[in-house]
Amino acid sequence: MATNVSVTRSTHRAVAASGVWCAACVVVQVRMLVSTDMASRGLDLPKLTHVLNLHVPSSPRQYLHRAGRVGRQGRSGTVITMATSPAEVEAMRSTATLLGVPLTVVRIKSGKIEPVPAPKA
Repeated sequence: MATNVSVTRSTHRAVAASGVWCAACVVVQVRMLVSTDMASRGLDLPKLTHVLNLHVPSSPRQYLHRAGRVGRQGRSGTVITMATSPAEVEAMRSTATLLGVPLTVVRIKSGKIEPVPAPKA
């Protein structure tokens, strides 16, 4: 499902008035594709710049197929994987090492992004 998401100033004002924190009051347009793993193979979306994994892929092969939707034909891309346990973080570290891809681990705590250092060897 591809869709355009637009957030207007009035929407931000309504959210802010409801007591919810509002980062900025600007007009934002986002074009996104929401899919299952069925889309991890065979799709060629040349302008796709980001993949967001809501679950840690179960294998390096699955990660590679998901991540392969970005950075095609020499373009750059970013893959973000949401990990919710130390075991998931370790699985992503192992996958990144096996595939030779850079990995930056961060923790979101109290609304702030904190880098998580790699474990000492």
